[in-house]
Amino acid sequence: MHAKVHGDEDHDSTVKLALPYWMKSFWGVRVAGRAGTAKRVYIMPIHIPRDMTIDEIQIFLETGSSGKSCRIGLYKDNGGTPNGGALLYDSGNISVATAGALVVNPTPIALTKGIVWAAVASEDTVQAFSADTGTYMPLKSTGSHPMFGGCRYDLGTFGALTDPCPTVTQDLYGRILFFVHVASVDD
Repeated sequence: MHAKVHGDEDHDSTVKLALPYWMKSFWGVRVAGRAGTAKRVYIMPIHIPRDMTIDEIQIFLETGSSGKSCRIGLYKDNGGTPNGGALLYDSGNISVATAGALVVNPTPIALTKGIVWAAVASEDTVQAFSADTGTYMPLKSTGSHPMFGGCRYDLGTFGALTDPCPTVTQDLYGRILFFVHVASVDD
């Protein structure tokens, strides 16, 4: 049985979700590895069509970096932006020595219908993550919601993600591809 992936169909909230189900960050298809910038946090929105609980987050590491780490996290939406949004999850340091799927299994996280912001912090410029082309976007990334096209902030030193999310800068190049696993639909 193939898992369904959210993001390529209409965002009609009346659609029933069948488990197993994966939600993905906005945008189109994987294009190539996006090299990290040291101490930079890349953030992408994930549309949550109904209240649900997630229990896994994945990104794909295209290029590893021996002895280095990344961190994966989630921020609460704050009116169409991660700015000021509470940190819902921080994975702690994850080794990026070997390319492949990076999987974290947080204590299940209850999410409400709307937007959640997925984040990855890069320790160096060698590691590279799967990113999207940006050829398809279900929500407008200009006007009142410019951060839907991807955004970022910089850490002073590599470590814990900032809580709450600081002011971000739009970054249309940092469209890291995130997946979250839906453990249950709660509405």
